[in-house]
Amino acid sequence: MARIYFTLTVVMVLTLVSTNMAQKSRVKRQSNAYRFASGVEFVVPEIRESFSCENRDYGYYADIDNNCQVFHVCVPPAQQFSFFCPNTTIFDQRLLVCQDESFATPCRDAERFYVINQNFGVTDPEKLITI
Repeated sequence: MARIYFTLTVVMVLTLVSTNMAQKSRVKRQSNAYRFASGVEFVVPEIRESFSCENRDYGYYADIDNNCQVFHVCVPPAQQFSFFCPNTTIFDQRLLVCQDESFATPCRDAERFYVINQNFGVTDPEKLITI
């Protein structure tokens, strides 16, 4: 019986330790902007790190300085998570998706649609921003 309790205790401790370590590594990864998966250089050869989530609402933001091939998820007060769109696509700020450049809202107009992010959390359809 003592052996069963010992085994259960060891399993519980290992589970707690591994869960704690996984959460710590996840937080580290998420706190850094412009950290991409390998292969980003084939899609976006030269990344410009000029975008900041400082003083922005929660939401998705096309990175105009990177020709909208990069987009960011901003989480107030200033967390920033950066992603790149698949090859031959750009982030369409109006629809909040990556899509073929020929169908997407032009990147030069992206900033005009940043206001769409104010719709996150809105539950009353009357209060939704439409463009």
